Amino acid sequence: MEPNQSLPINQTEYKTLTRDAQWIGTALLLVLALSAIGGMLFPPLLHLIWPTGEESGGVLYQAALYVLSSPFSILPAFCIAAKACNRSFQQVLPFRAVPFLQGMGCVLLGFWGIVLGNVISDGAEWLFPYADENLTMMMGASAQTPVELAAELLYICLVPAFVEEFAFRGVTLFTLRRYGDWFAILVSALLFGVFHGNVIQLPFAFCLGVAAGYITLRTNSLWPAITLHFINNAISCLLGYFGGSVYSLLGSYTNWVLYAVWFVMGLVGWLLLRSRRATSNLQNQPQGEGTLTVGGRLLALLKAYMLILALLVNLIAAVILIYPVMQP
Repeated sequence: MEPNQSLPINQTEYKTLTRDAQWIGTALLLVLALSAIGGMLFPPLLHLIWPTGEESGGVLYQAALYVLSSPFSILPAFCIAAKACNRSFQQVLPFRAVPFLQGMGCVLLGFWGIVLGNVISDGAEWLFPYADENLTMMMGASAQTPVELAAELLYICLVPAFVEEFAFRGVTLFTLRRYGDWFAILVSALLFGVFHGNVIQLPFAFCLGVAAGYITLRTNSLWPAITLHFINNAISCLLGYFGGSVYSLLGSYTNWVLYAVWFVMGLVGWLLLRSRRATSNLQNQPQGEGTLTVGGRLLALLKAYMLILALLVNLIAAVILIYPVMQP
């Protein structure tokens, strides 16, 4: 090889993938650092303006704290990663308008991911009961009034739908897409699952991440994934608020009735996307599947030590929550 000759494409791609994975891992670690800083910064600031006597664990306080801390910890970290990976915001934030029929089909199709994720998470709850109890305590107070429900829809549904989709279906997915669509979908979904830091949400978030990644690449737009994410979280909030009435009506069959309804919704979405009107304006344009083998891509990820470190830290947190460490 001539000294000034460029590296073979597979070696170049290997190095580029390792670099991109390094920066994505760095972003995940930076999120943890900024979360710690926000945890020290925002509560004292809120206590300065919060009404005297208000419980710090109340829903409205939780909403205010999360609305401040989530964008603070996630957005800067992944903005840095996008720039370091030479991706413009136009490339990682495709907010293309999606035709109604196509968008509706994609969002409904995503309910298959919700069903599968819930079934697997049900198994995780059975295997790790303490993890479920710890997660419930970490979630804090739940809405008891319409005002508190509106606050939950803001901080549990709207903010995560935009902020987390920016990070995982925006920066992560579209950075890794150059190495293959399904590779990008699966890796971004895995990181999205591990990001949640507990064994109950991890499998569910992975399944939801696969569905959200697929419909993002199919439409070349973040809107369907944002909508799916919002609806999924809103279902949890509404079930928490109206759950007593729902469970008193359906009893022990509640979950299975919901799963059946969601499966049918996914089927309707699949049928819609197979219709001629929906497929005629799809924007799914492959970005190239890369030249690396599956093994080569995995080795490139393993060489990204910042990504491996971020995975280990989040997995350790998930393992810790298996045990009754938070019990009184």
